[in-house]
Amino acid sequence: MKKITVGLVDDNKELVQMMEDYFEDQDDIDVIGTAFNGRDCLTMLDELQPDVLVLDIIMPHIDGLAVLNTIRENEIDTNVIMLTAFGQEEVMKKAVDLGASYFILKPFDLDHLADQIRQVQGTQVIHSSVKKVNKKEKKQDLEASITNIIHEIGVPAHIKGYMYLREAITMV
Repeated sequence: MKKITVGLVDDNKELVQMMEDYFEDQDDIDVIGTAFNGRDCLTMLDELQPDVLVLDIIMPHIDGLAVLNTIRENEIDTNVIMLTAFGQEEVMKKAVDLGASYFILKPFDLDHLADQIRQVQGTQVIHSSVKKVNKKEKKQDLEASITNIIHEIGVPAHIKGYMYLREAITMV
């Protein structure tokens, strides 16, 4: 089976690294390039031709809408999934007019992003019980890490708001 090639573009380097790490565990998705601004994204698209481009709207140098416009003008054959922290209807409409395949509002679930990549590429969405087990293990590791960090900075578990703090950190 041919892997879906993906390009990741976001000015948040930690988010890009987290997506790269996640997709390493996916058998059918291969990250072939990353960029942290619109200018680097266009350079990446000249050199590589990913099947799917995961593109942030708000970035330095050239924003996601300008990148979409360039993709359209140059007739680059790639499906684009837009990431945005703001769900503004006008911006979303303009992006759809420029050829965006799908929108994902930040923060998002990486499983959902992987499913959308498969869907816009036209491959069947496969759910594996092995992946579910790994996700549960990762969630337990995340919760343990959060607990350790909170204890290291000296926040005792019995204070008011402790659980809210844990939940807020988990959401980010």
